[in-house]
Amino acid sequence: MGVIVSAGYVFTIEKVGFTIFNTQRDRIPISWGLDDLIFARIKSIGGAGVRRIAATGEAIEAYNHPKAFWQQGDSPGDVIRRVAGPIECKRYLVITRQTGQLPNTNMAITGIGVVQHSIFGYTSVFALIKLDLLDGRSFELQHNPNDNFNRVFSDAAENFGGARGMQKIDNSAYPDAPSDAANSALLRDTARALLTARLDKDIPAYFAQGEQ
Repeated sequence: MGVIVSAGYVFTIEKVGFTIFNTQRDRIPISWGLDDLIFARIKSIGGAGVRRIAATGEAIEAYNHPKAFWQQGDSPGDVIRRVAGPIECKRYLVITRQTGQLPNTNMAITGIGVVQHSIFGYTSVFALIKLDLLDGRSFELQHNPNDNFNRVFSDAAENFGGARGMQKIDNSAYPDAPSDAANSALLRDTARALLTARLDKDIPAYFAQGEQ
């Protein structure tokens, strides 16, 4: 399996207020080694047959935002085929930032970050990642092995106790300035714990018997 990771290079700081004028979003670069953590967890589960493949930011942007079918441009599979180059693998796993919805709002949250909701009075760290599995020959998107009844039931139970991929923290941990977030051990360690929990739950299915 070839693994392409581009999810942990930026951290989002969001605040939700009573009006759009009280809502703000900032993004800062971070060097917390989150992409290294993601690959290490996959490698520890998948073993010696897992290989990391580097990709540029431009390639990931093209992968995440392909042109419409009537426009000339590469498909997501074409992008990964070009990224892989001479590195031939049976499958490729692409991990990127995922967009979700902040519970009880119409506000989108993307990737890894922290959000403070002034109305409901809570602060949460979130870590949302998307895992795409592609065939090594056709480079077509493959079935997600976690899409099954047992998993849907498990996720529903998990979401009942709190939003998946989110962890509430003390309001005082919200950074006074966006730049302060990069130096927060609490935000870093909470993000790492969320990613580890997600990967340890999701990744084994990609290496289960019948998925090899």
